[in-house]
Amino acid sequence: MSVAPICVSQSRYTIYLTRGESTPWRLTVAGGFFDKVEVLRVRGHGLESMPEWLNRFKNVTFLDLSENKLQYLNWAVFSLKNIETIRVCHNKLTQLDGIDMLARKGEKVWLQVRNVFFPSNFLSSLPRAVSHWNQLEQIDLSYNRFSSLPSAIRGWSELRMANLSHNELLSLPQEVGFWEQLEEIDLSHNKLTFLPVTMGCWTKVKKCNLSQNQLEDLPDHIKACQELEELDLSNNFLRRIPNGIFSLPKLRVLNVSGNLLESVPCKILTLSLQTLNLASNKIMQRPSVLDRLQLKELILGGNPCCMKGE
Repeated sequence: MSVAPICVSQSRYTIYLTRGESTPWRLTVAGGFFDKVEVLRVRGHGLESMPEWLNRFKNVTFLDLSENKLQYLNWAVFSLKNIETIRVCHNKLTQLDGIDMLARKGEKVWLQVRNVFFPSNFLSSLPRAVSHWNQLEQIDLSYNRFSSLPSAIRGWSELRMANLSHNELLSLPQEVGFWEQLEEIDLSHNKLTFLPVTMGCWTKVKKCNLSQNQLEDLPDHIKACQELEELDLSNNFLRRIPNGIFSLPKLRVLNVSGNLLESVPCKILTLSLQTLNLASNKIMQRPSVLDRLQLKELILGGNPCCMKGE
């Protein structure tokens, strides 16, 4: 018989998963009170589905189901009313349809959730009922298979961090404009060809990663992102530095490497950059304007001007 501990928030309540060679997972509780457990970690057990006893942990606020083999989440997970943080990283999730099924019955799932981490799965869509997650502050859906996001994301008005990298996103819905509290967003390694003008509503964003997409320009509305400090536009199809960028007073790090730039405009002097990455573009001559910038780091390698020794 194999024995594997599940970590809980109070060490005196020891909870174990046990399984014989031909028997399913069984819960063993020593001195335990289910309603005392607030943090529950069931990771790395190779589970393909969650056992029904999970819903006995009525007061769990933090649930970690990472590194299993879950293809879906069942009612036992969705019935946990007090969830604030849920981690289901590195599994095999393909859908979250149970959330909508319960919504049609009048049951809303995870109304208090603040942090959702589902990276490294096989998700391609979100249920409409996620619109009820109006306390959501962080979401990580990286390394999945999303090609689009539903309009239901407009309900995430308290969102501060979003990691949507390594998906197949072709565009973003206008509803991302409702993310007015956003401070950090990673959209790298997607297939974005443009961004909605509503990105101008991200007036609190400080870090924005748009690398490894297919962008040819940015909407001028980016100039409304007055708190932006770091912007990564590397490995896109930019032929010029987008105009709106020159209106960002707090921008300190700008990465436009791996694009199609041939020159650097004098308007870059309006910025207080500390790091500027222009590597691997098509700049034939070293721009003289670069000597007037008070940079801590300038990266220019991989351009024709460097290859000629200029």
